[in-house]
Amino acid sequence: NQASCLVSPNPSMGNTNVQLSIKHATHVELAIYNVLGAKVQTLEVDDRKAAGIYNYTVQLPGSGIYMLHLNTDSGEQVTRIVNY
Repeated sequence: NQASCLVSPNPSMGNTNVQLSIKHATHVELAIYNVLGAKVQTLEVDDRKAAGIYNYTVQLPGSGIYMLHLNTDSGEQVTRIVNY
């Protein structure tokens, strides 16, 4: 895959840090969904990103389990986030 995400802390209480690492320029869509499949936050909308490391601070809407979806030209990665 051309990109990967690291979430910390996980589990979290409040703010969660998302680090997006991109090896080669690619289109990126990065969004967080709740367990019902509803999008709760969009971090990137089909944006072309150069190689590099990008950091985001995320405030989740409440306690629960969330899914961070990373879509690139080469595939998809889903990371589970637990928020207390």
